[in-house]
Amino acid sequence: MTNKQIEKIKKQRERLLTKGLTPRQHRLKDFLKENFVSGKYFSIKEICNAGLGYKYNYDPYKHDHCICLSNDVRAINFNITQRFIPIIKDKKGGIKLAENKQEVDDFIANEREKVETKCQYLNT
Repeated sequence: MTNKQIEKIKKQRERLLTKGLTPRQHRLKDFLKENFVSGKYFSIKEICNAGLGYKYNYDPYKHDHCICLSNDVRAINFNITQRFIPIIKDKKGGIKLAENKQEVDDFIANEREKVETKCQYLNT
């Protein structure tokens, strides 16, 4: 088998593990993997200009410049079953794949805290 065939099989396997994702969500995940640079967060504008199917909202009165991107990141993070590598955000809204165990642990702790907070509100 050639390297190209092996890569194709790996991509097919990963797509089976993340069956519920849309083609645009797969393109986003592939883009983040292929353009990975340690420590680099991609801005919303960079991703919208990458030709992945996202449109940047230039309206100054909107706080979310690309709601589809936010929704897709959320969908990817909660649809992966194996080899979990979450997409994490920085304070400015940039995104990247988690690089190490510490970032993954921080992501999981943050999500757990959000769920616990929501449960407290439900119980009151």
